[in-house]
Amino acid sequence: MKNARKLRSNMTTAEIILWSRLRSKKIEGYKFRRQQPIFDYVVDFYCYELKLIIEVDGEIHSFPEKKESDKKRDKLLNINGYHVLRLTNFDVETEIKSTIVKIRSFISLSLSPSQGDPQGVKEMKKLISIPVLSPYKGDHRGSSYRSSAISIGSTPLGGDNPIRIQSMTNTDTLDTKACIAQCIRIIEAGADYVRLTAQGVKEAENLAVIKKELRKAGFSTPLIADIHFNPIAAETAARLVEKVRINPGNYADKRASFKKQEFTEKEYNEELERIHTKLLPLINICRENKTVIRIGINHGSLSDRIMTRFGNTPEGMVYSAMEFIKIFRAENFNDLVLSMKSSDTSIMIEATRTLVSMMQGEGLSYPLHLGVTEAGEGEDGRTRSAAAIGALLSGAIGDPIRVRLAEDPAI
Repeated sequence: MKNARKLRSNMTTAEIILWSRLRSKKIEGYKFRRQQPIFDYVVDFYCYELKLIIEVDGEIHSFPEKKESDKKRDKLLNINGYHVLRLTNFDVETEIKSTIVKIRSFISLSLSPSQGDPQGVKEMKKLISIPVLSPYKGDHRGSSYRSSAISIGSTPLGGDNPIRIQSMTNTDTLDTKACIAQCIRIIEAGADYVRLTAQGVKEAENLAVIKKELRKAGFSTPLIADIHFNPIAAETAARLVEKVRINPGNYADKRASFKKQEFTEKEYNEELERIHTKLLPLINICRENKTVIRIGINHGSLSDRIMTRFGNTPEGMVYSAMEFIKIFRAENFNDLVLSMKSSDTSIMIEATRTLVSMMQGEGLSYPLHLGVTEAGEGEDGRTRSAAAIGALLSGAIGDPIRVRLAEDPAI
């Protein structure tokens, strides 16, 4: 302990705000202490009962060298059985309610007696059953955002409908029996929607067989096709399932090469016209078949065109989404769901909140799908998903949710 830094005589504003909640045992009844020495460190807040460390980070922690130092420190603490939750000064000072929800979610989903249990559909149901995370049924926790309702097959989404749960198969879509078996297990576990990948036309066509067999077995749960790079597969699937997910970063644009592509304003607008033309067949098919489209933005697959103008940033994600929204609105197609996904929870939260703000500015209120890309497995995956999804749900943002873990999707 002798090498630990000296206790600070003054706390930051964010630490004072959080400490007022922690010391009164307002978070699940657990007792926290402030500025506790652990190894060669003095941590901001610590709960001995949970071995939970809470750090409130200032702007300096966003610098690359400091982030790397924090990462190594957290790894050492994790190896020795400690759990580390990092918050930012900004979040604590401006959104203390969301911060408390994030801590509660961390405790309930990562540090509970059931720690280590696989988290899939069943754990998602736990997440939305926590009262403070239930903004639907008219209780919007002070948020001015209220999504519009749309119908996905027989299961409506958004508006006053409950928060829905979605999961995704990890079977080969051409293996009909395996897909049907896994779909049934996912549905019986409580999922409202099931997504299957359709990377090619053959896989898209086989969705018809899978859907037929599920309906014969008595399951009416809507199916969703996940599309990357292949507009023909999307158009095929849109005739067969209730919803199609496309990624603006790779639907009409080429796979990102991460090279700058400078455009004049005229050239940029011509690119948007090209994308519009490319989307028209899918829009018409979806309109005819009452198929919903999810515009799924992924931080890891923005187009070179977007990254050149906005960078690989939350802002770039939002503008990518808004470009597609404008195309769909120009065609009077509004059966849309939006998602802003990243493996970085802070980017996912920032992008989603920015999108909400921008949509509100234009009088739009599409449902928002929440999820963290490549969340991982075990405690880390659960923690990251719970923190990001919980923070947004607490502000009445989010309609369907999906926790993506490298585990059985039905458990």
